[in-house]
Amino acid sequence: MSFTTLGVGLLITLLSSSISNAGHPLKYIYDGGSISISLSKKKVFEDEFSKYIIDGENASISNITKIYFESYNEGYFIEFEKDGKPLESILVKKTESEFEVYAIYESGIVPFDDEERYCLSPFEFSTSLPEYEPILTTSAVIDYSYLGISFSDNVTPTSSYLKINDVSSHQYIYSSSYLSEVKLLNVPNYMNTQYCHKGCTPTTAAMYFAYLEDNGYGILTDYRYLPIKHTDDVDKVNNYIRYLGDSYFDTSCSDGTYRTKIPSAYNLYFSTHGYPSIYTNVSKNYNEYTNSIYNCALPVPMSIFTDNIGHSVLGIGYRQVSSNTGMSYFLTANYVYNDVMSEVTFSSDILRQFYFLHK
Repeated sequence: MSFTTLGVGLLITLLSSSISNAGHPLKYIYDGGSISISLSKKKVFEDEFSKYIIDGENASISNITKIYFESYNEGYFIEFEKDGKPLESILVKKTESEFEVYAIYESGIVPFDDEERYCLSPFEFSTSLPEYEPILTTSAVIDYSYLGISFSDNVTPTSSYLKINDVSSHQYIYSSSYLSEVKLLNVPNYMNTQYCHKGCTPTTAAMYFAYLEDNGYGILTDYRYLPIKHTDDVDKVNNYIRYLGDSYFDTSCSDGTYRTKIPSAYNLYFSTHGYPSIYTNVSKNYNEYTNSIYNCALPVPMSIFTDNIGHSVLGIGYRQVSSNTGMSYFLTANYVYNDVMSEVTFSSDILRQFYFLHK
């Protein structure tokens, strides 16, 4: 997921580096924030980072903005363009000797406020830091060894998954000399507005079941006829999310949803809605994930963990990038942010686990 900087960091010139904490230890206000780099090093950045974006051949950098992460690592939000057309943007996080590609965003998404460039996770860029309370204290010793994907050739037969007709019509597929991507189309995209913005798990489930409803499984939503976009029928979506959270996931404003509750909640939901043979297989197997997306056209609920924050999202695709350091693996999800409907493609390093639902 990373490449060696080769001293690039020494050649970045900050236009302004004034930083103050504005009376709060987690809030940084920047004077300026855009950076400039030499033409030669701009070329290095373009050659390395453009490999991670769609249509990145011969793309150029249109803007770079410096930000900070909760861990106090610095990073950069890099915007690309090609022939005057804006392309995807990427977020990179600087470690001691490398830049890690942290997340990839759709064109036009700038997920931070101009004066509050502080990143909680690939999904949460704070614009109200005084209200933010980390789940874990900064002094806690966190074991990140459980994060990331694994690989196993033992995958579930497609016949064990719910059948989606005409699989290829549900997919967007892209391939270049360095990048390949598969992404599901028309997957419902909802916002994390319920349970005091801690309802990501029932919201993820709502998107998953709404997708199945659109593909012949209306019984799974009691034929609610849920919309693709949350804003197309806010009350209907909110009511369904509350139903899932209250009746199955035990979600609350104080605690959100306990991760250990997720598998049994899905099992119970399927059982009470006509599919008692469907159960939840908790796994980190990337090959099972691609099997679900590519062979079955089925999205995958997942848990991630980054910068002391646990979060549920709905996986709708994957991206593989070949670079000098080998193959990098990214997951694409409807990312269940507070008041935004969009997608994020993020490093598989922050995966906690997938939830595969099949017989």
